Amino acid sequence: MGIQANIEIFQTKATAMSYRSVDEEVSDLSKRFERRNTNEELNQEEKNKLKKYLEETLTESKEGHFRFNNKKPAKQALIWWDKKLNN
Repeated sequence: MGIQANIEIFQTKATAMSYRSVDEEVSDLSKRFERRNTNEELNQEEKNKLKKYLEETLTESKEGHFRFNNKKPAKQALIWWDKKLNN
């Protein structure tokens, strides 16, 4: 097809981001996962899967905030295609 993928790999910092509720985190993460070039957010089925994952994964602090228990940095990858650049 001739369309080459672009990829960026980067290291994140250990974070202690916290949210007042799982729904608040679903809302925030849904925006981060929006589809590039369309600004289309996750559909309801995808949001439900994300919420289920978060409910199983997040820890609740004494203050009632929810957060990932990230004590170490992680690597993330961003992959995208740009048909305009490959013509």
